[in-house]
Amino acid sequence: MIFTEITNILPFLLFGALLPLLFNCCRRILPLVTVSLCFSLAIELTRYLTSRGLFAVDDVMLNVLGAVCGYFIFVYIHDGILAIKNRSMHDAKKQKKFSSFPKIYTAGLCVRYEGVLVAIQILAVLLQISVIMGFSSDTGNASRAWSRPIACAVARVISLFSSMFSKNSESNVPKITDMASLINSQSLYIDRIEAIVRKIAHVTEYAILAFLVWVLAYSRPYIKRYVSYLSGLLLVLLIGFLDEFNQLHVTGRSGSLIDVLIDLSGAILALTAAFILSRLVAKKPQ
Repeated sequence: MIFTEITNILPFLLFGALLPLLFNCCRRILPLVTVSLCFSLAIELTRYLTSRGLFAVDDVMLNVLGAVCGYFIFVYIHDGILAIKNRSMHDAKKQKKFSSFPKIYTAGLCVRYEGVLVAIQILAVLLQISVIMGFSSDTGNASRAWSRPIACAVARVISLFSSMFSKNSESNVPKITDMASLINSQSLYIDRIEAIVRKIAHVTEYAILAFLVWVLAYSRPYIKRYVSYLSGLLLVLLIGFLDEFNQLHVTGRSGSLIDVLIDLSGAILALTAAFILSRLVAKKPQ
């Protein structure tokens, strides 16, 4: 059931993201919904008339929902990039009058009002926080259910490359043939790889969170630059502490201050990349 819903949403997710990129008329939500609805109805009617399936209204609704989600992804990326560029233009011109902000800020944006883009950017931050806390609330066995297979797959790749490039028949990397038995095995080698995979996941999810917060703050011309970086660090610290505190009350999990520092390192990497990005945008001729 879930797989069917995903197959109905994902194609139109791409459709909703690409349509406004290709056609300027679809950079407003109403034309995009109209085109998506007509396209979905055409698909369902074709299936019904050719006896390849029933006319499913819920499929049409899921298709349109996927297109709308894709549109919001496009708006977030497109308008976010433009807002950062416009912020750089504002800083370069050193304009001090607040009355000049709206004209600079809204130039070329898909959304007509700043509040719409702010809402989309805040929603992106909240979704990332929910993803982090969702993983945090998994029990120890549920958490290992996704990290263990990834660790085994990484070990398999390492084993294959080791056998390909090792000149000697003997190698320090163990040969891996049976993935199914390896997942349930008590291998110290796999445990070490799994620990690395989990730390990389920590860095990645908090780097994404810090970057989303930076985009939200930096694209507002009336917010000082250092605030956009500081807000990313502070929110990562806050969510990191809540994450570890929550794990203290979850079966099979434990909290660690080291993990908070790892989360903070992910935020620092993301904000460093954001700083480089903002400098590159500022140097481009406007």
